Amino acid sequence: MFTEPVVVQLHQQIQKIFGHTPVLLGGSYVYGEATQYSDIDFYVLCSWVTFFQRKKYARQLAAVRALFPAAPISVMLVPRSFFKRGWYYIYGHDVSGQSHVSALNAAIIFRNSLKFGYYYLLKSRCAANQAEQTRAFQKSAHQLAIAQLFLISKNQPPQFFSRRYLFAKDESGLSPQLVATRQMLVDPVTKIAPEMQTELLQSLQTTRQEGDRYLHFFWPNLLMYLGKYKNLALGLNPDAALIQALGRGLQSALDPAALLARINQNIFPVIII
Repeated sequence: MFTEPVVVQLHQQIQKIFGHTPVLLGGSYVYGEATQYSDIDFYVLCSWVTFFQRKKYARQLAAVRALFPAAPISVMLVPRSFFKRGWYYIYGHDVSGQSHVSALNAAIIFRNSLKFGYYYLLKSRCAANQAEQTRAFQKSAHQLAIAQLFLISKNQPPQFFSRRYLFAKDESGLSPQLVATRQMLVDPVTKIAPEMQTELLQSLQTTRQEGDRYLHFFWPNLLMYLGKYKNLALGLNPDAALIQALGRGLQSALDPAALLARINQNIFPVIII
């Protein structure tokens, strides 16, 4: 975990590279929930010109990374048109401390959260040690909780992804499924028992069925995957195809490491430089 002065200095250095294009600090460092394992996430709200000139900016960012060799820096390019429509959900602060929040698209958030709920559960099965397994399991439960939150209501505040927000909500306004998922996040355990993974998988499957209305063809989803991978390997509904493959793979006797290697090839339809 890095101190606030270091993060501020890093933010300023990255902002210099992009000039007047806003660079936002987001993720756990904005929510005040960063740990020693957290990346420092930045989002560049860029024009299409900047987006397609990313190799030039990647070279400049390499120099910044050399100044902060220990910092796990993630810089994602987000076209401003995507930000305005909520095709990438972004909540962050610019270098002056002003907050910026994209439009809220419930379908995008549900699909992404459910997809990564499955993905991190798979990663927990492939973990090399108990610590990695626990972190992946907790990430899976957190993503599932977000998906379940949007089944209750599409109207959520900008900080809905914060664990602090999840725990602050009164149980009377939550579904029994979300209450159970939230309990998985309360006390991190040192060892994930097989029945805990089974319970989490069942909750993911149930949430997928309940949120089926969010998983139909959605052309922005196809556009994002085509923009990154430039092929139709996942068909016309990439998120739904990945969710189906993950759900079936986790329920079967398929080698989890082999499934993870295959899924890793095309699960992140974003441009990180």
